Amino acid sequence: MPSQAQDALKQVPAEVMARELGRLSEEARASGAADGVLSGTWAWQSLAAILIPAAALVLAILFL
Repeated sequence: MPSQAQDALKQVPAEVMARELGRLSEEARASGAADGVLSGTWAWQSLAAILIPAAALVLAILFL
């Protein structure tokens, strides 16, 4: 195997992804892309769909 392939096999997949994202980010900045703001949100409906039935199950087990 080429030395680059051997080095890639030794790296953690998350490290490889981080390097690739960094490379893509640098390319985008070099081509004039504007800086953006990183933000995240919670998926409240998905959480409620899991937590409400779980709470109901716990209450049913405790009180029945």
